Amino acid sequence: MELIDLDPMKPTVLVRRRCRWYYSAPLLLLLMSGCQKQGPVDLIDDGPTISIASNATPIDGAFGTEDIDSTRLFPPVESKVLGQLIIGGSAYDSPTQHHEASLARAIFFDRNAPVIVNSVTVGYKTLDAGNVSIDDVPLFPRNKTRHLAGIPSDTLLGLQYSLVSKDGLGGRGFQFVGGHTYQWKISGFGTFSTNVLSPPVLHIDSPGPNDSVSLSHNLRVRWTGGGNSIRILISQVQAGVRTRALVRLRLNSNQGGAVIPAALLQILRNEPSALLTFSSEDTTTTTASGYPDQIRVTTSTTHNLLLSIRP
Repeated sequence: MELIDLDPMKPTVLVRRRCRWYYSAPLLLLLMSGCQKQGPVDLIDDGPTISIASNATPIDGAFGTEDIDSTRLFPPVESKVLGQLIIGGSAYDSPTQHHEASLARAIFFDRNAPVIVNSVTVGYKTLDAGNVSIDDVPLFPRNKTRHLAGIPSDTLLGLQYSLVSKDGLGGRGFQFVGGHTYQWKISGFGTFSTNVLSPPVLHIDSPGPNDSVSLSHNLRVRWTGGGNSIRILISQVQAGVRTRALVRLRLNSNQGGAVIPAALLQILRNEPSALLTFSSEDTTTTTASGYPDQIRVTTSTTHNLLLSIRP
């Protein structure tokens, strides 16, 4: 994956290689022009730091939540931190559907128990964390498996802990609330607890689910809520579900809006529709006695829009 960090206050551009860019040199020059503005973030004349990745391959697999989030309502996990506590709320809107979901997941990988295939470490087993709860609601222990190339059946990595509700059903009644202080409690590493504040619920005000994306015009987006930064994921879809991420954008400030240039939207020129995922997360790190690695504690709020594409 190729990632470019763009900051108009810095003279350098940092590039991680091993990926094809779909964007032209003129577009990159526009992105690096760095004109300071008030109001919505304009990705053509960007004030805050913006990171853009094309042909994005988010980190999922062992670290991701796709096995407990089959409808892909939550954005892909982008961190390989071995200890993870995740709380998320997500909404999905299309011209015909509206869904809301909440998710809590805890997983602790054991670096002393690597999974090795052909002399290459491809993952780690997980640790039994005992009783895991969020606001005194116990999470379900579930098996964490991963499909490995060349192995006919899935490999059992160990336990993970989760609650998932959709449209108010399931997850023992667990619901994501913006601006709420959640308390994690875990018994497997001595007596461990940590509190985390969730960001205000993110809602995309414009465009709406009945609008379409014109590839001939810049796409102006307005939202309310969210934390200090905003992430935008543009993905291919099949039957309304994300199948492949195409572009990831990260805005390091939340100004309530953005303008996505038409040149960047050209990656959708062969698509009848696309899923635009807007998310905001707050992240802290902590440690627990008995667990040797850092634990990444994340709360996130997400709004997914399925939009049709027109020339």
